[in-house]
Amino acid sequence: MKSILLADADPMSRELLSEALRERGYAVTTVASGREAATICRTAPMDVLLLDLALTELDGEGVLRALRGNERTRSLPVVILTRVRDRARLIEAARLGVRGIVLKQEFSLRAVLAQLDRILAAPSATSGTAVTMTDAATPPPAATRSEPVSPDHVDARRSPTGGVGAPRSLTAASVVEASPRGSSSDREHPLIIEVPPTLEEDTAALKSLRPPIGKSRLLEMIDGCGELKGFSPAVSEVLKLTGNQNASIEQIAKAISRDHAIALKVLRLANSAVYTRGEPVDSMQKAVLRIGVGQIRQAVLNLALVERLSVRSIDGTVDGDQFWEHAIATGLIASEIARSRDEKEVDGAFTMGLLHDVGRMVLLTEAREPYEQVLEAAGRLMLPLEQVEQAMLQITHADVTARVFQTWKFSRHLITPITMHHVSAGNIRQVASNEATEVATLGLADRLAHAFMLGSSGNETIAPTEDLCELLDLDPSVVARIEMTARDETDKIKFALLARSNLSNWDQLNLVHQSQLLRPLRPLYVAPAPAIDAHRIFVEQLADWGDGEPANLGLIRFRNPRDREPMSRAYAERERAQGLPKLPLICLSAGGRIAPMPSLMEGRRVIQLSTPFTIRRFIGVVNGLLTGAAGAPEEAGRDDESRAMSMAA
Repeated sequence: MKSILLADADPMSRELLSEALRERGYAVTTVASGREAATICRTAPMDVLLLDLALTELDGEGVLRALRGNERTRSLPVVILTRVRDRARLIEAARLGVRGIVLKQEFSLRAVLAQLDRILAAPSATSGTAVTMTDAATPPPAATRSEPVSPDHVDARRSPTGGVGAPRSLTAASVVEASPRGSSSDREHPLIIEVPPTLEEDTAALKSLRPPIGKSRLLEMIDGCGELKGFSPAVSEVLKLTGNQNASIEQIAKAISRDHAIALKVLRLANSAVYTRGEPVDSMQKAVLRIGVGQIRQAVLNLALVERLSVRSIDGTVDGDQFWEHAIATGLIASEIARSRDEKEVDGAFTMGLLHDVGRMVLLTEAREPYEQVLEAAGRLMLPLEQVEQAMLQITHADVTARVFQTWKFSRHLITPITMHHVSAGNIRQVASNEATEVATLGLADRLAHAFMLGSSGNETIAPTEDLCELLDLDPSVVARIEMTARDETDKIKFALLARSNLSNWDQLNLVHQSQLLRPLRPLYVAPAPAIDAHRIFVEQLADWGDGEPANLGLIRFRNPRDREPMSRAYAERERAQGLPKLPLICLSAGGRIAPMPSLMEGRRVIQLSTPFTIRRFIGVVNGLLTGAAGAPEEAGRDDESRAMSMAA
């Protein structure tokens, strides 16, 4: 039985939480005094400490200092449970070494239990807070890896300075919000600080998840979506006419015109970037001609499906407007990629992008309760949603989309790319060689839309794009053109497809996430192929440059171990050329396994971040580096002043 010490000054909070933890099977000891908490931790073995900052006799920060100064308690996992909102105090607690922060004002038992489950599910709940940096010539023990480790794979993830030398305390903290994902509270009180878990910890967390529903029962619920029905008479008539080879353009145009809302959207769609060819169209017949008789059926069906599946929000779990913005952006980017390759099915590419995540809406409408648990787990663990879907449901939203589209008798050429749009470039060649172009086009468009932060499908994950661009033999100028036009074109077509008269109160997600950074991000980014790198695009979308201000954070992208030496050298040269100090550094690589050369790591803080990563995890890591004295020397004095003021108060 795992032992938990609950140190909380509030008697009611202490009583309720301790009872809940005991029901969960934990052995719980409770205290109200900080001095007593420190004494118990030194004399009795504890697996986790739940610590209030506002304790009597000795405050929470004092307890942390006492624990971290004692060899026996230096590595004890600590989760802060507090009403304190002072950022300086929270950051100070984080830097003293904690595993999470939960605000009492938005208390959720689920959030606390989730923190404990994650900590105690790790291979060793009390390991990892004091680790020696390993030299390149001496790789870490293979037992801690899920694959063989080469000398090129140095694990600096657990070293706050990234340098070779004495053990240092791990700083690992995050504000865990109890409010629903996507709600205003979630955006106003973002993740404050975090050092990312290891790949092994993420894997263990996924394995610990339990299915909220049996797969057979889930499929029954999904199949309840049934046949296409419930459309307006005009849409039904268009679908009927376009199934008749003898129907004329005039008949189809008249049928569309009977539904004024659909007719207006068709006109706007015909004048959008997807179909623009020549002068703007101003009549329904011209719109049908522009789109094409063969494609108008799918276009009208797309509009009807968007209308049918559109919701402003579902209990705060998914924002319907943001969901369709992401879908529209993916469709537009896919159509631009197809056009650049002189492919005929440009409108087909748009349809794939527009509908690629429909399965997620189906899950929310047909199996809402179990899927909300999936969304909650993905948000809590900060892992890609499709990984959590597979772990908990044994099926992903892409599989659901394919199942529903088969019922709706959609074309196989549409279904296959949607089913596989999360597949890597290497696997595309193996499992979808006949449709590799379509699958890669959709997968790339989806990843670029996420990097631009154009809407959100509920899965805010940034994934690599270089391999997909290379599979498509895509000229970097195409990505550059998409960078210049994607946001404006997406804004234009929102009016065409969504029932919104204006966008004045529409959240622009890159600005929302930018506001979650504790300090402005000014990146120095180095990569083997930056022009086709979604990570570079994402970082630039988050950047906030002041007039003449220097970079304050370094980032290096490693695609493979061979990049280690040239990218380290290129980064060092750019840092030196710009007259910068040794900036804190984030290294991006698959599994977070590749570190820069030891000479580059000396005297700076280095974090190895695994790709793909969620936006929340990235923001947490950036906040941790930009607020740490070792990571932001030019601003350390300001941080010390804030802490002094908070302690004086």
